[in-house]
Amino acid sequence: MKRTALRLLAVLLAAGAACGPSEEKRVLAMPINEVDLPRVDDGTYRGSFTFSRFAYVVDVKVQDHKIAGIVMVKNRDDKWAVSAATMADSVVLYQKLGVDVIAGATASCKVILKAIELSFKNRISD
Repeated sequence: MKRTALRLLAVLLAAGAACGPSEEKRVLAMPINEVDLPRVDDGTYRGSFTFSRFAYVVDVKVQDHKIAGIVMVKNRDDKWAVSAATMADSVVLYQKLGVDVIAGATASCKVILKAIELSFKNRISD
C-alpha cells in the first residue's frame, strides 16, 4: 500500500513538472498584439484566455475609441493573480497593451493582457 501511494505521488509530481514549466515558458514568450483603437466601435467586449487550469475573463468597455474601463470577470484569487489584475489600470491609463508587467506575476499579467487583446473580437453590448 505504501509503495503504491509513493508511486502515485511520484507520477503526479512528474506530470506536474512536465506540464508547468513548459506551459509557463509558452505564456511568457507569447506576443501581445496592440489593438487599433480608432477602429474599435463603442461597446463592451469580452475576452478570455486560459493558462494551465485557470481561466481568465475580462470585460473591456470602449467609449469614443478609448478603453474606458476593464473589469475582471473571472480571475484566480491568489496574490499573484490579484496583483496582476491591477495592471489593467495601466492599460486604461496608457491606452495600450504594451504596459509593464508586475514582477513576480509576469505569467498572470501576460494572460490578462492576452484576454484583453482577444476581447476585441467579441462585442457583447453597445
